[in-house]
Amino acid sequence: MQSKILAAAVALAMPFPVRGAEPGPEIGLRTGFSLPFGSLAQNSGSLSDGFTGFVPIGAELGWRFTPNLYVGAAFSYAFGLTKNCPPGDSCSGHDIGLGIDLRYHVQPDERIDPWVGVGAGYEWLGLSQTSGGSTTDLRLDGFEFVHAEAGADFVASRNVRVGPFLQFAVGQYKGANASSGGASFSGDIANKTLHEFLTFGARLRFLL
Repeated sequence: MQSKILAAAVALAMPFPVRGAEPGPEIGLRTGFSLPFGSLAQNSGSLSDGFTGFVPIGAELGWRFTPNLYVGAAFSYAFGLTKNCPPGDSCSGHDIGLGIDLRYHVQPDERIDPWVGVGAGYEWLGLSQTSGGSTTDLRLDGFEFVHAEAGADFVASRNVRVGPFLQFAVGQYKGANASSGGASFSGDIANKTLHEFLTFGARLRFLL
């Protein structure tokens, strides 16, 4: 009995072999905190006037064409942390993103795998304010021209990787829709400008 217990203890103490990231499907989850920069449009309020930041929750689905190269689609819903809401009013906001990602993994078969990536997409920003029973909604949409990111994956199990990442995204809102008290307006933004998001977060990756 003692020999069996000793053998089991030795087996548990030995590190499990790292599974090579051979070509195949992959899914991922991520979250973090995003700081907004830039303006909604020229001569308008900045994103940081209305939001302290955003808390994104994202999902990814893609394919590893080689152990190093991943290409996939990503979706995120970010809860906006509003600020400067007038006393007695209720304010809320969100940002939705849909895009594609290209990532290069430096050491896909090692226990620590640094990676870098680029991507692009489309986003929808929403802001609502309720005052005295009346709600005003503002919706903007536009392209995320590019995002650059870097991170590192740590082996959690044979098929699971987890680690931190940093992302910087640049986009531009092109259209707006506003509604209040039954009246609404929609159209293109005439004086477009750039805005940015800096995101610090953690990512969970499953090798299928």
